[in-house]
Amino acid sequence: MKAQLYAIELGGKDNITKSHVLWKQRKQMGHRASPLIVGDYIYALKDESILSCLNKKTGDIKWSQRIKGKFSASPIYANGHIYVSNHEGVTIVIKPSTAFEQVSENKLDSGIMASLAISNNALFIRTTSHIYCIETN
Repeated sequence: MKAQLYAIELGGKDNITKSHVLWKQRKQMGHRASPLIVGDYIYALKDESILSCLNKKTGDIKWSQRIKGKFSASPIYANGHIYVSNHEGVTIVIKPSTAFEQVSENKLDSGIMASLAISNNALFIRTTSHIYCIETN
């Protein structure tokens, strides 16, 4: 099955398939990672190495960028940046923007299958062999 993303208007009764679907996007959608909303944009991660930025109101793709790796973990937003982590243990940090802008790339010794977690100033990363806590003061 091909993954799709739908925007559904709240409300209505019975079958709202035709009356409440605002838009749907079939291109560059993934099966595993949940989309991330930051401001007026949705960031969707395809399982096989493509991150896309969509307009939240229209579903139009602003950009799609090939990034290395395979992905299961959902992207997260913290401290003004988006973090995406792949099966090889690489976390790519990007700026939320209408143009792709990578800020940094960090590698751990083992793969990341689970979504990163945030608590206060700490970032928790569960790899296939360890749990890391990265914290700022």
